[in-house]
Amino acid sequence: MDPDSELKRASTKVSRFLLITFFASCEYNQADSKSNTTARAALAKDSVVVKQDTVQRHSKTIYLTFDDGPNRGSNNVLKAATEEQIPITMFLIGQHISASPGQMYTYQNITKNPLVEIQNHSYTHAHNHFEKFYMRPDLVNDDFVRCSDSLHLLSNIIRTPGRNIWRTSNISFTDVKKREIKSNEEQIFANIWSIGGEKGWYYGNALWKARGFMDKAFGG
Repeated sequence: MDPDSELKRASTKVSRFLLITFFASCEYNQADSKSNTTARAALAKDSVVVKQDTVQRHSKTIYLTFDDGPNRGSNNVLKAATEEQIPITMFLIGQHISASPGQMYTYQNITKNPLVEIQNHSYTHAHNHFEKFYMRPDLVNDDFVRCSDSLHLLSNIIRTPGRNIWRTSNISFTDVKKREIKSNEEQIFANIWSIGGEKGWYYGNALWKARGFMDKAFGG
């Protein structure tokens, strides 16, 4: 069967359906308008008017949230939110605020924007060593408390760094995922240290070799 012919027939069916729906809607609106006119004329003779019941529709809410600020992208987020007048929530990292004068300035702009609600994304972001971070729940708690104190936050809403964990009144989800690697430890580390050039990096191979040396020397 010719795919183009099949696509053309399908498009014709969709177009015909839309036209039928449109004209049916027009006829319905006209008939409804006539019935409303007749009803209003009849009601005009009476002293009591009963209002039509309104349908309560269930609506859904979309929450726009942004993590890891203040950073270079935060200003773009603030600009877009202000131009569109859309309320947003920014989960900030306490350590980022004092990392540079620019980030401090961005943080001040965030606090002044009435469209932004600030929440807790930890103080250190686990230094990006997530497995080690979550092995000590007491230190994790201290990290969030430190961020809350430094940002003067009033709520206990947090977002965990590097993880997708939900705790609400009816949701409990933790994204613990592990994959067993059958290779021995020497093979694994040999592959890691050989990354670069033809094995993944398109440029700056010497720089990546230097980075690998630093990782081995300082445990990065």
